[in-house]
Amino acid sequence: MGKYFFKSRAPFLQCPKCNSRAFGVLNVGGVHYVRRCNDCDFSQTFKLPKPIKKLVYIDQYAISFDVKAKVGRAHKKWPDVKRALEQALYMEAIACPYSEYHEGESSVEKNFAKELKNTYKRFARGEAFQPRVYIELAQIARALRRFVKEPEKASCPTWSDVLHNDPHVWTGDIYITLNTEQARAVEATARQVKAQISAKLDDLNKDFKESKKSFEEQHLLEAQQVGVNMLKIYTKEIARLMTCKSSAEMIAVKMDGSVFFDQAEYILKFFGGRGADFTEKWKNTVGFLKSRDFFDVDYVRINSALWAGLARRVGLGQAKVAVSDYNDVPIISTYAPYCDVMLIDDGMRSLLTTNPVKDCLKLRTKFFSPNCFDEFIAYLEGVISELPQDVKKAVLEIHGEFPEAGKGNRAKNFWRFLRKWCCATLQRIRVDGRGR
Repeated sequence: MGKYFFKSRAPFLQCPKCNSRAFGVLNVGGVHYVRRCNDCDFSQTFKLPKPIKKLVYIDQYAISFDVKAKVGRAHKKWPDVKRALEQALYMEAIACPYSEYHEGESSVEKNFAKELKNTYKRFARGEAFQPRVYIELAQIARALRRFVKEPEKASCPTWSDVLHNDPHVWTGDIYITLNTEQARAVEATARQVKAQISAKLDDLNKDFKESKKSFEEQHLLEAQQVGVNMLKIYTKEIARLMTCKSSAEMIAVKMDGSVFFDQAEYILKFFGGRGADFTEKWKNTVGFLKSRDFFDVDYVRINSALWAGLARRVGLGQAKVAVSDYNDVPIISTYAPYCDVMLIDDGMRSLLTTNPVKDCLKLRTKFFSPNCFDEFIAYLEGVISELPQDVKKAVLEIHGEFPEAGKGNRAKNFWRFLRKWCCATLQRIRVDGRGR
């Protein structure tokens, strides 16, 4: 009998040392996994082939189906979609990180906040997107170097803009997530933003309805407005900081501030760090925000095209801007350049896959929605079928066949084993007389 409390799990092989069929999987992670014999404790480390995963963004609209399914209100195809996603995750074919938008949208749901959080974190398996401000700053940094004609730095992996760690590694049986939403007071902020958006929707729809601008004119106007808003917010927040009477107040104002403040400050420091005096760095900042280099920044050009597309639809009487659009536009603007697939709502998918928005953006990202759930399932099946044979073989070696519906998952199996082990240990303590 082995001396370790934590035992290896199935699938078991014959132990090279004692020949017992107890040589199970102890740990999986990164590009290696460890087997250890439950009888003689012999262990061995094996190298795993590197999986190349598709990056999938599952919008809150789809996440909510999993909660609604428990009360019979989900899309009829959701169980099939969920199983296809779980199989693709099991096969190490995709990664589904969660974002700050998942945190914010889930927190305002009074009745289902916990269930929604559990769902997006279960699909994410420990992977989270970087905060939006860092992603946009990475894009701005590259645009600034182009603007001043500096040579490009050595290229980094695409995922480094949006993720903390390389997603193209094997997911461990157990992963840890942190409740960062509590530290950032996400719920209060999300409710405040939602109220502000609702208050100005009628005016926005009226402006779009009365505007006679073409898509191209509105697109340019929206791109210019990003820079205008950035400087307006920056100067407003500087004024707020000047009224603070303590460092604690200043920290509170900074934490409550807009991402535009951080971006404007970064741009000013960029020029200041290259020898520009106060007047010159402001002149260069304004010049950059009016330049093609800035308009071509991914989040700027996508944001501008989507708002121009929404304005066009409102002008034609085809739709109205809704509260959900205020979340969907920044989500797509931020993550679409890095994702292989985005599962979004029908309205936003229609906007993205029809002209003039489609031809304007030319994104490589595939967009799916409830109207084409069958196509999404087929896509995931195709991704699995195209996996390299060495990856498929390794999945079978360390996890076995994908479990049948209702059989649970790896994390559940681990906790079931841990609970069983704890009960057995407590029973042994009682029998041996070592406990009271």
